[in-house]
Amino acid sequence: LADSASRLVVVCPVNRGAGGTDFIERLHRSGQPWDLQALEVPMGSEDAGSKIATAITNGAAFGTVDVIVLCRGGGSPAELAPFDTEDLARAIVESPIPVVVAVGHHHDQHVADLVAFRSCATPTAAAEWFIQRRDSQIRLAREAATRIRALEAERASQQATQLTATARRATRIAIAVIVIAVV
Repeated sequence: LADSASRLVVVCPVNRGAGGTDFIERLHRSGQPWDLQALEVPMGSEDAGSKIATAITNGAAFGTVDVIVLCRGGGSPAELAPFDTEDLARAIVESPIPVVVAVGHHHDQHVADLVAFRSCATPTAAAEWFIQRRDSQIRLAREAATRIRALEAERASQQATQLTATARRATRIAIAVIVIAVV
């Protein structure tokens, strides 16, 4: 997963739910550019695990996606049961795109968390993780640009020094030629 991941598919409840909304809003408030596509899935149905698995498979098929983020806030054990299904675990493992799971509260852990590329305790924690990674990448890019400019300035200075030395030699040779020609 690249630190600069910015193209995210967010699999979240219908109407984004509290977790999906919080995740998306935090990313937007970071001031960084994000390309977000929300796939809203009815996560309270009996076959929610299969529907979430299908959403992950569909999200991976978008092509220009860096990461799939599975976001849902907390709930009762029955409400979070879809995150312990074999269908969902298989979709996460087989996804060609890394899947980050951010489901529930700090104390919740599901099969989806165990098989994901990365598990974050909450959607809020996932947003902060992405923001920190991008901040770090931006900082490193700025530092590299500063180093490149310094190296370019040093190189230009060395070239100017060499050019000045060459010009002085050329002037001395020209003077010597004139002196020889006059004599």
